[in-house]
Amino acid sequence: MRLIFAGTPEVAAVSLRKLASRHDVALVITRPDAPTGRKKVVTPSPVALEAKKLDLPVLKAARIGKVELAAIASADADLGVVVAFGALLNQAALDQLDWWNLHFSLLPSWRGATPLQHSIWQAQGQGISVFRLDAGMDTGDILGALPLTYPPDSTAGELLPQLADQGSDMILELLETRPQEMAQSGTPSYAPKLTRK
Repeated sequence: MRLIFAGTPEVAAVSLRKLASRHDVALVITRPDAPTGRKKVVTPSPVALEAKKLDLPVLKAARIGKVELAAIASADADLGVVVAFGALLNQAALDQLDWWNLHFSLLPSWRGATPLQHSIWQAQGQGISVFRLDAGMDTGDILGALPLTYPPDSTAGELLPQLADQGSDMILELLETRPQEMAQSGTPSYAPKLTRK
């Protein structure tokens, strides 16, 4: 299948590597280079670096505008996959292509920016979901879900590589089986960005 991949951090690079091993990734969209480390050296995202290793075309964008929409259209992809991109896809992008998102909680628990951290903290909604993106905040229909239980002393840093690997396997399986979508059910909870406090 011909895919567009949108993601930014290392956890997304894990998914890109797996998807590219089995499918044709026509375009990679990632956030622009950013200052990292104590010396604030401007550095490409882990996804940009992985795409370069895989010799995949990369588009760096902080948001989806006219240039990005044109690139998405010209990629002639069958599906878009999002893993921790870091920006919302607008309605124009959603109208152009179906997009699947890997989310690090059992939806509708912990919609928002830090689902894994909140699911560890609250010991509820632990697992991963793959859902179809729509205009809401993590409100789309569920394609697949895997309930998990984390040790109480787990950290997001420890769990994310494992979850990204499991989530990528789930996406690959779903691409083969094309399961029936299910609307989210239950009372939603929200996971806003964490502050230092």
